[in-house]
Amino acid sequence: MLGAMFARRSLPAKSVAAALLAVLLLAWLLPGLAPQTHAHNDEHWLLVPGEDRSVGEIADHHNVPAALVAHINGLSPTTVLSDQHLLIVPLPGAAAIVDTFVPMAIKPTFPGQTLAMLAEAHGIPVEWLSATNSIAQDQRLFPGQPLFLPDLADPRKTHVLGQVTVEYLSPYIGAGQTGYLLLSSNPGIQPSAQLGDTMLHLTQVPHPQAKTQQQFHYSPIPIDPLTESGPVTVTVSYLSQADILVAGELRFEVFQPNPWRQEIIVVDGTVAARLSVEAVQEETNLLAATWNRSNLPRQWSNEPWQRPIAERHPTTSVFGTRREYRSPVPLYATFHTGWDVAAPVGEPVTAPLPGTVVLAQDLVTKGLAVVLDHGQGVLSGYWHLSEISVEEGDFVETGDLVGLVGSSGISSGPHLHWEVRIHGVPVNPQWFLYGSILPPETPE
Repeated sequence: MLGAMFARRSLPAKSVAAALLAVLLLAWLLPGLAPQTHAHNDEHWLLVPGEDRSVGEIADHHNVPAALVAHINGLSPTTVLSDQHLLIVPLPGAAAIVDTFVPMAIKPTFPGQTLAMLAEAHGIPVEWLSATNSIAQDQRLFPGQPLFLPDLADPRKTHVLGQVTVEYLSPYIGAGQTGYLLLSSNPGIQPSAQLGDTMLHLTQVPHPQAKTQQQFHYSPIPIDPLTESGPVTVTVSYLSQADILVAGELRFEVFQPNPWRQEIIVVDGTVAARLSVEAVQEETNLLAATWNRSNLPRQWSNEPWQRPIAERHPTTSVFGTRREYRSPVPLYATFHTGWDVAAPVGEPVTAPLPGTVVLAQDLVTKGLAVVLDHGQGVLSGYWHLSEISVEEGDFVETGDLVGLVGSSGISSGPHLHWEVRIHGVPVNPQWFLYGSILPPETPE
């Protein structure tokens, strides 16, 4: 990683050419770090001779924060250089940066993230983040774009509860997104974890180091999209071999990944009659019982999911949109628990990953609907179909046909509504198309 490459030592004079070439290559390969067109035209990476000056003096001369230069080069701001060279990254708006030491690391962005959201999540000014990465505050970020971000303290093995160790807990999770918890325990110890009133279903997973005697337990952590920003507590507990209950609390931060949109949907009298409180509640109860299934083992692997509908079809409504149904008076309000994609009637809808069909029915608001159980509390739903191609109890593999696009139920036109729930909590399904919710070290 870039931070690791430049954080060890300053460069001797004879290595200048090779280092400069490496910097130029990295700037070309990592567009999020390369100079952008909105900045002044003479922006470039520099290798500056020390000439018996301190890191701070060199940084001040180039109008760059001393703390940032010191971190990139793995030095202290007071270190004096003689025949060594220093890596300098000229930044637009450097005066806006708070000159305090903030450890940095290269991190990829996720779909929907913006500089403002990342700045809020890390507790830093957006001007600081914009200047550090040489990009405009309102510039659109693409999924996977690498950015310099504050390096959070490594959460691995920072919490030891006797015979259970917290190997990893996602430090920041967006509302409507998913993080994960990975625990290890001594043989014979079965830990449990609870998020508020929700029990997390820990599954024992193998470890790459086959010789280890520790047992590893994993659970995704879904965050309800209506959760407010702030600290959230996870309680981890276990019964020791001496029948003593041992418990401890862990904390992570929830942030709002993007502003929500508002939709007002006006339906005609025929539709309004179907939207009675009783009918909607009956359907809600049925789906709640379906979503909260958790008896199947995990049936998915450590890979991004397959898109359930062809990529050429456009998104018409994103996850989390606030909705109000009227006829013309308000009937009921809700938020959009899935992702809508417009497509012609009859377009195939396929399984994004293996699962068991646990619901295949005609519902009042969802129309022809299918729900797949992928195990470990992870389920996905497909609404408004024109035809259902599976039966309850069927097992489907990734890419198998589950139905055809339609406009059944309460629908404004032919489209697929796709949603994902974990332990009954709705989470953004698009998130799963770009990365796994398994820990990176967990084998398939």
